[in-house]
Amino acid sequence: MTDIKISKNYFEKVLSAAEVAEKRISITKQALKFFPKPWKDFWLDFEGTKIALHIESVACQCMGPQKPHEHYWIQDAKIKQLMPWKAGTKLIFEKINEKNFTLRIGK
Repeated sequence: MTDIKISKNYFEKVLSAAEVAEKRISITKQALKFFPKPWKDFWLDFEGTKIALHIESVACQCMGPQKPHEHYWIQDAKIKQLMPWKAGTKLIFEKINEKNFTLRIGK
């Protein structure tokens, strides 16, 4: 993934074609520090809709059994409905506090 910016209160990324096809937002290992730990619930306000969700994770050996690792993403029914799923879309997450975040579409 490219086009990622992470700071204390903001996480910005651009949707890839793979994310659009799967309708989920991939979270890099570096971006995990921005969000609560995987499987810990938090609130996301997207265009006035508050959504309870969490970061999902799955163990993986896609780089071989010698390099086990995990993949992380946000995948939720409401996000699937509300998001403009188009590759190249810029997403801007803002951390309000440890359990509340906003998401807006950038330009």
